[in-house]
Amino acid sequence: MNRARRPPPINPSTNTNPIQQPPHSSGTPLQGLRTKLDPEQIPSTAIQFAAEEDRWSKESYLTVGNQPVPLSASEYHAIDQGNSTPRFLRPTIYAIPSSSDLQSATHVPLGIHVTPLAQQAPEEAPVPVIDFGEDGPPRCTNSECRSYINPWCTWEGGGLRWICNLCGATNDAPAQYLSSSSTERLELQRGTVDFLVPSAYWALNPPERLIHSFVPVGTEGNAFKHNPPEIKSPNHLGNLVTPRERGTRDPTPMNYVFAFDTSLEAVQGGFLSSACKVLIDLLYGDSQPENQESDGTDQQTAISPYWNPESKLAIITFDRELCFYDFSPGSSQASMMVVSDIDEVFVPMPAISSLFVDPVDGRQLLQQFLVDLPNRYANTVCAQAAMGSSIAASLALLSQTGGKVLIFGTCLPKIGLGMLADRESEKSVYSSENDPTLFQPRENIWKELAEECVDCGVGVSIVLAPSRWSDLGTIGIVPQLTGGDIYFHPKFDPERDYAVLYSQMRRMLDRETGYQATLKLRCTDGLHVKAHYGVCLERSTSEAELGTIDADKSIYISLDYTSALDNLSHLTLDTISSLINQGGSRSPAHSQKLSLSEQKQAFFQTALLYTTTSGERRVRVCNLNLPVVSLAGNVFRYGDYEGVVAAMAKIAMVQMLKRSLREIRESLTAQCAELLLHYRQHCAASSMASQVGLLY
Repeated sequence: MNRARRPPPINPSTNTNPIQQPPHSSGTPLQGLRTKLDPEQIPSTAIQFAAEEDRWSKESYLTVGNQPVPLSASEYHAIDQGNSTPRFLRPTIYAIPSSSDLQSATHVPLGIHVTPLAQQAPEEAPVPVIDFGEDGPPRCTNSECRSYINPWCTWEGGGLRWICNLCGATNDAPAQYLSSSSTERLELQRGTVDFLVPSAYWALNPPERLIHSFVPVGTEGNAFKHNPPEIKSPNHLGNLVTPRERGTRDPTPMNYVFAFDTSLEAVQGGFLSSACKVLIDLLYGDSQPENQESDGTDQQTAISPYWNPESKLAIITFDRELCFYDFSPGSSQASMMVVSDIDEVFVPMPAISSLFVDPVDGRQLLQQFLVDLPNRYANTVCAQAAMGSSIAASLALLSQTGGKVLIFGTCLPKIGLGMLADRESEKSVYSSENDPTLFQPRENIWKELAEECVDCGVGVSIVLAPSRWSDLGTIGIVPQLTGGDIYFHPKFDPERDYAVLYSQMRRMLDRETGYQATLKLRCTDGLHVKAHYGVCLERSTSEAELGTIDADKSIYISLDYTSALDNLSHLTLDTISSLINQGGSRSPAHSQKLSLSEQKQAFFQTALLYTTTSGERRVRVCNLNLPVVSLAGNVFRYGDYEGVVAAMAKIAMVQMLKRSLREIRESLTAQCAELLLHYRQHCAASSMASQVGLLY
């Protein structure tokens, strides 16, 4: 078959009517601002990551020095020289602007990311634990400061007195300091230490409420038994009742409550059986239930290394009813107790001790129960689950001691405490001005439940595996305020998601965890805490409360400069009179309250008061000493822009409750543009106008 031959190619030199070239590649180059960028001047993140890895594989990071701060994802070995490592305290700027005007001119957020229980590298020295006995750790006697002794305090009088580096107050040194050298006092060498504290630091009993989410378990051990509470005006947060004396409770090892959803969706989707199998594997590995007798040594070594051997656990199942399980020693199997009233939750036993089981001593009973649990509900027809009531029931079990709650749920709680209904026009809300309503709790009872958990020292984590829409904006407020987590597995598939679920639960049990926690940041004069951003309950700007806190929890604390009125708030009538007599000149006592412009160093100290999983009450103290700078170039030079981006992200997530996502995205874009603009103005004014201003 004959085919038509292609025409020969056109020779441009002989073509009388050539095709015109695009305007951008013909004629003279465009003059002015639009010039070509040199790609070699644009920093490469891949090259930077490789250089970071090579550097920290050869040297250690010293917390006092001129080394650049390692990237957050870098693997490095840090040596604590008096400043806490970036794992514990990571400021957005490693040089504090001397005034609010300078900080505003640079548009760099000022704050500190605090991870008090951060996981260290295996080769690093562990955080020292120091015990001062019943006297407790030495603290500043200034009632407005109360900071802990640290490496940045100065000494006078031959070591008889120490001067607080935060407020300048003079304090008497403890007697034991006179008989030991400074090298023996680790609190004077390390930036991060743990202090064992006496009974004065123990957690308070939870305050009485006019309305509880559960029926309290008797009055045994109640702090109000002989001191009737004095009723205060109820507020919108929790209807609290202020007692004359709340009293404290002894620190105990942290206990756990596991609540399993036994509704139709959880059973048919395999989520219930997967959750039970995960718990068996975490406690006992892949071994089978014991059918033969064994000696005590084998019984002790049978427990998994992920589980704290001093902790106990209780189990609750929930659908339209709440089921508690009694693991009394000597029983052949766990006995079930049913609570049908899911609106007024109560514990069906006056003494709850038998509801908690030691996984070591009660291994045969507990393991066989977890194996049989999915079969008990194999023929269920109940399609509803009261998740809110299960949280209240778990809180009732832990209200006297505190602890950790883990909820395994699948469906929207349409019954029981805090019941929710489906949204009628959910899809129409997305990407509109009303999308903040998707992230706000629809029922205030969920927020009140979270606050009651924090008061009792209880943290709640939720493993949610829904097959359809679930109101995370409402349900998620409980883990958010109590220091818990949300593990989201939509349309759960056991074959696909079991390994992920197992790794998440293993990490939850394996990481360092504390409960009944309170976090406070103390700053040098001239700065104060503005707000806390993270999984915590902020009742005041001075401190944050958490039911539980672990190694993966980081809280961003934004800082602000003390105003002129705040600088004068400490003045007494005598001081004001002396200022008038001196013609307005400042006295030496007043000079300590000046702005940062007259200081060379800025000091920060965080204190986390918490109870360990083994039942010790401690205070983890982290210290940081940063220089004060007065040039904008130094602010950008010492900025940690990973910390800046993380701060912007955390603030944006809080704003999701009030502003639309479109406005938040536009605000983030504007913040980044302003940051680059002011960097060009203050640090790159001499560069070409066509040069891209990048911070690196």
